[in-house]
Amino acid sequence: MSSSDAASVRPDPGPAPGIRPLSRDEDRQWAAFAHLGAVLFFVPALVILLSFGERGRFTRAEATEALNMQVTLAVAYVSVNLLGLALVLTTPIGGGLFALITWALWVTGVTFSVFGFMSAKDGVHYRYPFTLRLIR
Repeated sequence: MSSSDAASVRPDPGPAPGIRPLSRDEDRQWAAFAHLGAVLFFVPALVILLSFGERGRFTRAEATEALNMQVTLAVAYVSVNLLGLALVLTTPIGGGLFALITWALWVTGVTFSVFGFMSAKDGVHYRYPFTLRLIR
């Protein structure tokens, strides 16, 4: 890293004054819950990021990763819904194919969320294999 790169990297200031940082165990717990909560779509990960992201570095990283995965799945669901609508209107088998693809997306999201939960509860950062990383 050159000196100009080092100057552009700002250190993490940590929690704001008056906010108690999370203990190591609490940080792991909330980070794991952010992944597992993704089974219920993006709301749990967003709430955890907004509530505890400032108090724990690991929680912030994992909640952001889980939220990015949920955004990716939301984009996929919208795409599949549009494709499914077009198939239902044009072919008799479109509805069945649409349901199968939607189910496969849900199973994929739940599976990777459980993998993320298992890693985060052990304190290991989990990175979803295919995710649009729009939230930093």
